[in-house]
Amino acid sequence: LQARHRSQVIIEELYKQFEEIQDDRKACGLRLYQRAKRFAFTQDGVETSDHVTLEDRYKALLASDPIHLALEAEEKRVVQEAEKLMKSTPIYKQVFEPISGIGPRIALRIIASIPDISAFETRAQFCAFCGVHALGQDGKKLCKGEIPPNSRGGFPRKKRGVICDWKPTLRQALYLFDDQLNRNSESVW
Repeated sequence: LQARHRSQVIIEELYKQFEEIQDDRKACGLRLYQRAKRFAFTQDGVETSDHVTLEDRYKALLASDPIHLALEAEEKRVVQEAEKLMKSTPIYKQVFEPISGIGPRIALRIIASIPDISAFETRAQFCAFCGVHALGQDGKKLCKGEIPPNSRGGFPRKKRGVICDWKPTLRQALYLFDDQLNRNSESVW
């Protein structure tokens, strides 16, 4: 492997690890929430005061559960490792760091999702890979040189009968970037 390919593989693996840990932490949180709900509705004869809510019980479980605390610590470690890696990567420094709204986490998703940018011959191919291409009035991809219609058409959506040939993690990263731009009213974007 060349150095840039090795770097790409490391970024992809780190992103997969980040996603897995995040999913595990969320699943653990949901299990604890269900436990708090069961406890609140199945305990007979337990005095409950008005100030103890389901959310308070849930937060107490989150703060005391060793598995959830370990998953939070692991997620924090992976995020720190990812941010350190991204800040040392030339593509992040040159392309993403100057853009307000794209931090190390969003850049990690984008870089991990695009194996080799030179594989795309045209901008339209790259947009289709990202899932942000325009559709024609019939709901199909536009042909080369075709202008998007003003009415009917739009952007692709994941629904029955439609082939979703875009990269979902990349599309999500672009959505998160857009969300950051909407939150920052001083952004040039």
